[in-house]
Amino acid sequence: MRFNTQDPDLDRSLQKVLFTSIPSTFFFIIIQGSAYTAFVRALSRQDSLYGFLAALPLIAGIFRLLSAFLIEKFHRRREVFLIALYTQRLSWIPFALIPYLIPSTEPRLRIVLAVLCLSLHGAGGAIGDVAFISWLTDLVPAEIRGSYLGQRNRLGQITAMLTPLVVGWYLDRFPGFFGLSTALIAAAISGVADISIWLWVKHPAMKENTPPLPLKEMLFVPLRLLPYRKLLFFWATALFAFGLAGPFFMVYVLEVLNFSYTEASIQLQVLPGIMAFLLSRFLGRSIDEYGSKPLLRLCMSISTSLPLFWLISTPRFPWPQLLANLLGGVTWIGLDMAQMSLMMKILPQEKRSFYIAGYGLTAWLAGNATGSMFGGFLADRLRPLIEGNGLRFLGAPLTVYQVIFFFSFILRFLVLTLILPRIEEPEAKSTREVLASLRRNARQGRSFLQIVKKTTENKIPASLPPSEINLKEKG
Repeated sequence: MRFNTQDPDLDRSLQKVLFTSIPSTFFFIIIQGSAYTAFVRALSRQDSLYGFLAALPLIAGIFRLLSAFLIEKFHRRREVFLIALYTQRLSWIPFALIPYLIPSTEPRLRIVLAVLCLSLHGAGGAIGDVAFISWLTDLVPAEIRGSYLGQRNRLGQITAMLTPLVVGWYLDRFPGFFGLSTALIAAAISGVADISIWLWVKHPAMKENTPPLPLKEMLFVPLRLLPYRKLLFFWATALFAFGLAGPFFMVYVLEVLNFSYTEASIQLQVLPGIMAFLLSRFLGRSIDEYGSKPLLRLCMSISTSLPLFWLISTPRFPWPQLLANLLGGVTWIGLDMAQMSLMMKILPQEKRSFYIAGYGLTAWLAGNATGSMFGGFLADRLRPLIEGNGLRFLGAPLTVYQVIFFFSFILRFLVLTLILPRIEEPEAKSTREVLASLRRNARQGRSFLQIVKKTTENKIPASLPPSEINLKEKG
């Protein structure tokens, strides 16, 4: 792949960063998929604990402030990036070895070690993420940023389609802690390989800034920028709505719908990966051509309805959420790319790391982390009322997870109608023009259904019956 930046060294670095998406995706797919869910549920069945552990890496996002302070004060962005993200990846090795390091007679000690490892994962990720976004923003020319992010996501989705199949097959054949632990260790090794590639990536010189702000002021100075404040409020509330239900989609598939690991991996990871792979290039181009807000509005509109498909899925008829999984892969990647592109656009050059740190900390901590913990709290508190009284829905027992899915739908609708319209992007075009572009593509013979059919025929192994072709957590 060539980017024609007139700088061969920059071109080579952009190519390397593109390919880091392969081991990076492998790492995140495993630690966010069925292996992680089954591992934690084997340690404890409490939904509140599961929600807390899901939120823990996000709570550790407070370290974003430390990252911004270190980067701006010492201008050692590259060192911060490498040390933090090596720590994040390596923390998964002792986590995976918990069943072998601590006997089952000490369940509380197991949870303590799990909390410690996930805290290291979260702290390392938070510190490294600020350095990553700052480095990437300086590295990628603004005129190709949307297309570049689209290409990088598209390449990563190839891995996202294949990894869950391999992991699901492996876990079905090696059940128990042995299979789960080895899968998580493989993820850690892949994550280390991802960060190692950055050793050979060009590191642009940072702009000389005024002395950094005290830590206590880092959150408040960025909030004075109105566009930043509006985008932050939108993304935090959207992540709360997603986080409320997100951790429990995999639990619902494995424990209520009774899918195997392979079926759950296909259902929640492979098919969304295929859809994101098919359309990520178009999504990136649409950001460059039409702006970020039209894509935000379109993807948020679709994602609002997705929890309803989960709500009506039952063990006797589990397939409505198949549509939610197909659309979820596209809408999540679209939302993530659009909000990141818009954030990069509105950030000032001066003290950029502070803005990045405050954005990530507030959005993921006040949004996703709080949503995950509140979802687990609701599940444990509502279970006696809903499942204890034998309530039924669509001919099957009603579960607390379905109630949480409904709450997520309500919250997403409020974000779409009340908060998203406040975001401003003056040069952006309308959502209608994005839809018109989709229709033009269809008339030119690249219709959505034709692409899906062709890709499904090529990518899904023939040995899988149609009933097993199912899948992502963002629902």
